[in-house]
Amino acid sequence: MRRFFRRKLKLDRVFKWMALQCHKMIYAEDVIILNESNVETEEKESGTNLMCVALAPGNPEITRMETRRDVIFDGVKRGFARAYDALVEEESEIGRGWAVACEVFPDAILEYDPEQCNGWAEFCAGRGEDPYASYKGARYAASESK
Repeated sequence: MRRFFRRKLKLDRVFKWMALQCHKMIYAEDVIILNESNVETEEKESGTNLMCVALAPGNPEITRMETRRDVIFDGVKRGFARAYDALVEEESEIGRGWAVACEVFPDAILEYDPEQCNGWAEFCAGRGEDPYASYKGARYAASESK
């Protein structure tokens, strides 16, 4: 970890975080919270259940040391798609998670380089695009307010 995070990538804070095993403590705490919230007890207040959503079997695993933007971005889209399919209320929308994920997270995001421009808004302006046009929630909110 020292050579990779501290020397190669110059990420001292990430090195310290990993060396102290903070990521493993948070993961363990989250597992305990999920388990406790789904145990049926008489003392438990209603409405406190949590749901764990995982990718479907066969999805490629993203390793802990992955740094390629396209691989991580694909994982974000797959996670969003799975959560969408698990949580969407309208039955006709179930199974459309990947299509919606591709709308919400267009591949053009990968062309964005924070070192080449001053933020997402500037990047989109240079392309003649509205920086929030692809955000599905914004489109729905705008159409409902009319």
